[in-house]
Amino acid sequence: MSNSSLVQYRRLIGNCSSRQGNKIDRIVIHHCAGVLSLETLGNVLLRRTGSCTYGIGSDGRIGQYVDESMRPWTTSSWEIDKRAITIEVSNSENGGSWPVSDYVMRRLIELVTDICKRNGIKKLYFDGTKAGSNLHMHKWYASTACPGPYLGAKFPYIVEQVNKKLAGSDTPAADVLYRVQVGAFKEKANAQALEKKLKADGYSTYLVNVGGLWKVQTGAFKIKSNANNTAAILKAAGYDVYVTTASNGSSAESFKVGDQVVPVNLVNTSGVRLTQYDNVYYISEINGDKAVLQAERSGKRITWAEMYLKDIKKA
Repeated sequence: MSNSSLVQYRRLIGNCSSRQGNKIDRIVIHHCAGVLSLETLGNVLLRRTGSCTYGIGSDGRIGQYVDESMRPWTTSSWEIDKRAITIEVSNSENGGSWPVSDYVMRRLIELVTDICKRNGIKKLYFDGTKAGSNLHMHKWYASTACPGPYLGAKFPYIVEQVNKKLAGSDTPAADVLYRVQVGAFKEKANAQALEKKLKADGYSTYLVNVGGLWKVQTGAFKIKSNANNTAAILKAAGYDVYVTTASNGSSAESFKVGDQVVPVNLVNTSGVRLTQYDNVYYISEINGDKAVLQAERSGKRITWAEMYLKDIKKA
């Protein structure tokens, strides 16, 4: 049984037991109920005499605490943990709907896809019941609100995105970025007020000035369906949105997906200092003034960090 090659931090903490021959055919997503680094999450798990297979920190790094061959002590249920991979996901804010950042969500989808591929899970299912789902919630097994309102509402979206990747149907169009525009204002203060509201709701947003108008946008997606999904969620929340491929006039236009870059300031978008292990990195996604960078290891590209465009330069 293999472990994920996406792991960037490994700390096997024990607090696990045998799967007793049970096959992995379930995934349980939890939230940390806090804004935690991988290091802090490990300390919390030890203090609680608990564990999880994987964790995703607030900076998007993926950590491992229990080998996949072992049953983690995560979900308050022997019956589910003996056949599941469990994932603890850091929130981006404390309280409220317990949101997670867009970047952490993308990392979660990558990790779940990888788990499915390696364990022979051909398709992910979620219908809100134990019997009809192989993506499960902690609250189905214990008196808890975990995985929280935000992540809980995202389960159908996670299933959709993972299944697209499993089917190989999320191939992006070359050099096209789809943005979700939420508003356009003559007065910058009005645009900033909307930007603040969106960020409070858990969205990564940015302002651009085009043709004398301050535009509020979120995302710069390679895959149009991802932009459409974000637009649908925003529309359901009462925002007036549309998807555009028009140039946003921001500094993001000086880079494109696939560019080879090097850091000029080793800090990620969460303000965490980074360690550079590679001479060059590859842009896999651009989101406003941010880029997701991948490193090439053993012929495969793995996500390394999300950085501001101002902190990188072309190689």
